[in-house]
Amino acid sequence: MKKLSLTLSLFIFTINTLMAPPNGVITIVEPTPIVYYSGGMYSSLIEALHQKEASKNDTLINVREQAYGGLQIRQCRLDHYNKLNNTNYVLTDCFDYELSKKIFIYFTNHDSNGNKIPNKSWEKAAKDWNGSGSMTITYWEEVKKIL
Repeated sequence: MKKLSLTLSLFIFTINTLMAPPNGVITIVEPTPIVYYSGGMYSSLIEALHQKEASKNDTLINVREQAYGGLQIRQCRLDHYNKLNNTNYVLTDCFDYELSKKIFIYFTNHDSNGNKIPNKSWEKAAKDWNGSGSMTITYWEEVKKIL
């Protein structure tokens, strides 16, 4: 029994020595999370917009602007999305954060006619999400601070 134990120990030691990295350091790499929506390159930007728009409150309603959910989607944007995608979402559906992200990604990856476009920079995507005009500059500066 002692001989078997010694042989087994020697075998395990030999295998471990042969398989050990040259510098003796083993690095454990965390797996990359699976992104369930297209446009994963915008994940961090979406999180920053979620913070900026609604303090990550997915049931927020901006009564003055009638903007709903964590990404503050307004009726005109939702109507445009519905028309281009043959869907029939209503504003309260935007309380679903996954749907809000899907709508954001759609408009980030398509022009106003629904044609696919190359990936936008984070700055362009954030400014387009906010609207137009000089306020988008301030908006982008605030989003950058969150990033």
